[in-house]
Amino acid sequence: MTKGILIIHGFGGGVHEIMPLKNKLENKGYKIETPTLAGHGKTKKDLRKVGFADWINSAKEAFFSLKAECEKVVVVGFSMGGLIGVNLCVENEADKLILVNTPYYYWNFGQVAKNLKADFFAHTKNYYENIKKLPLSALVNFKKLLTHTKGLIPRISCPIYIIQTLDDDTVKPKSADFIYNNIKGEKHIIKYERGGHLALLTNEKICEDIEKMI
Repeated sequence: MTKGILIIHGFGGGVHEIMPLKNKLENKGYKIETPTLAGHGKTKKDLRKVGFADWINSAKEAFFSLKAECEKVVVVGFSMGGLIGVNLCVENEADKLILVNTPYYYWNFGQVAKNLKADFFAHTKNYYENIKKLPLSALVNFKKLLTHTKGLIPRISCPIYIIQTLDDDTVKPKSADFIYNNIKGEKHIIKYERGGHLALLTNEKICEDIEKMI
């Protein structure tokens, strides 16, 4: 049985955030799509030219490409990519949805300070500085996507796995609980002590566990 995996990166980021998972699953023989969302991967100015619907459409094209070739499609969304994944799974037939550090409540400023002070992860400071430099219009569109997606969460019908690191300095960990509590169908929640926000880069066990979920 051919199984396709759509992996969606986060806000202001790129496919480098999800590359360890992509490589692991590709080596197992899965068909993988890792689209670069509209406005991402170039200059910050490019983000001013697009809205959140364009981000969704970028992922939707990759989703239907997999649907055309594969009998089953699993959607994995990292951070904002999880919000986009929710939109795809509500509007279309995905077989499974896996969310990794997906926001409902954003910016855990207390943990930001702790992580920066302790310098737990080499990525943390650069990631935080990068987000602060994003165009205001992009931040507004992120907020619009978040608001739009909150109302869709109870409509998810496929099995869902919710992954959250407890030391995430960008997404408040209680986001995972909110999402879990608003799902009516099959649902699973898994929490990890360490990994920060960029968990697919920093915690290899999460990638290993996702492989088992698929």
